Amino acid sequence: MRPVLSLVLALAPMTSVASQIVVSGGGLALRQAVNAAPSGAVLIVAPGSYDGFTIDAKGLTILGDTVDIVGTIEIKNTQANQPVTLAGLSWSSAMPNTNGALLELRQCAGAVHVEEIVQPSSIGPGYPVDGVNARDCAQLMLSNCTIGCVAALRDCNTVVDSCTIESEDILGGLSTAVRAAIRLWSGSLQIAGASVVRGGDGFRSGPTQAADGNGIMVSFDAHLRVLDGLVSSGDDPGLAMGGHGIVSFQSTSVARIEPRATVFGSSGIPVLSAGTVATESMPALVGGSDQPGGILTATVATEVGDLVILAVGLPGPSIVVPGLQDPFWIDPVVHLFAVIGVQPVGSSLMGQVTVPGGNTFRGLRLHWGAACQGPNTGFQASNPVATIVR
Repeated sequence: MRPVLSLVLALAPMTSVASQIVVSGGGLALRQAVNAAPSGAVLIVAPGSYDGFTIDAKGLTILGDTVDIVGTIEIKNTQANQPVTLAGLSWSSAMPNTNGALLELRQCAGAVHVEEIVQPSSIGPGYPVDGVNARDCAQLMLSNCTIGCVAALRDCNTVVDSCTIESEDILGGLSTAVRAAIRLWSGSLQIAGASVVRGGDGFRSGPTQAADGNGIMVSFDAHLRVLDGLVSSGDDPGLAMGGHGIVSFQSTSVARIEPRATVFGSSGIPVLSAGTVATESMPALVGGSDQPGGILTATVATEVGDLVILAVGLPGPSIVVPGLQDPFWIDPVVHLFAVIGVQPVGSSLMGQVTVPGGNTFRGLRLHWGAACQGPNTGFQASNPVATIVR
C-alpha cells in the first residue's frame, strides 16, 4: 500500500483546501458558485434546495450532502484536461429544461463521473423526461445512481456501475409508447456491478395498449457490453406484446454478454438484434468510494486462474493498450499497479487506497482498470471504475 499512498500524497497540491468552496443557502447560491469557481475547484454543498446550473468549458467537482436540485444541470464544452464530478445530488421532482432532461451533457471531452444521484420517474410517457441525456462525451461514468426516467446516450463512451435505471410505466390514455430504460445511439456502453436496467410496464386494457418497454435499445454502430447485473424489459403478465431485454435492428451493432449477467424479456426473447450478439467471458470491476480517512477500493471479477493486473491512477485520455479490445481509462503517466496476481477460487482480488483524514483530499478522484488473461478470457481489459473521496 505504500506506493499507492505515495501516489495520493503526491496529488495533495491538486486537491488543496484553497481550491475548496463551501456552498450553502439554497436557491441560486450553487449556480452563482459554479459560475464564479475556477476550473479544477471542489464545491462542497450544504443541505438545501438549489436551482439547476451549467458547467461550461471547465472542470469542477461538486459534492452534495442532502442536496435537492430544482431544474436541470448542464455540463458542456469541456476539454480532455477538465474532468467533472457530481456526487450526492437528487431531484425531488422531474422538472427538466426545454430539452426534456434533468442532467444534460454536451461535447464533454473530459471525463465525467456521476455518483449517487437520485432522479424520480416522470409523471408518465405522455410527459417524457430523460434523467440523463448525453451526447458526444468521451468518458461518462455513472456509479451507484438511481435514475427513474430513462438514460439517452448518443456518441458517448459510457459505463454504468451498480446503478438502477428504469423507464416509466405507461399510464392509461396518455400514450401507446413505452420507452426503453437506456437508448444507445452509436458509441459504447458497459453495464457492470449490481446494476438493474428495466424497461417500463405496458398497459393492455381499454383503448390504449402498448408493449412492454425494452431494457436497452441499441441503434447504429453502438457497442454494448453487459458484464454483470440484470437487464430486462418491463412486464405485464398474461398478455402478449412483450418486450426484450436488449433490442437492436441495426446490423452494425455489437452486443457482448458475460454469463454472470442476467438478460431477459417478457416476450421470452432476451436479445433481439440484427447485429452481432456474443456470450463470452469478460473481466469486470466494481469500485467503492469513501470519506477522508477511509479506503477507496476496486474488486475484480474474472475467471478463476486468470492473470490479473489491476492499476489505479488519475483520469486520463481514452487510450487502447495494444492487444486489448477495450479502452484502458487511466492516465498513462500518473498511475501504478495496485495488484498483480491470479484470480483465486471462492474470493476476489481487490485493490485498496487508504486516504489520509482531513479535508485536503475531498473531491480526489482515482480511476481503476484491470487487464486479465486466461484460456476463456483471452487478453482483454475490464470496464473502468472511478472512485472519489467524499
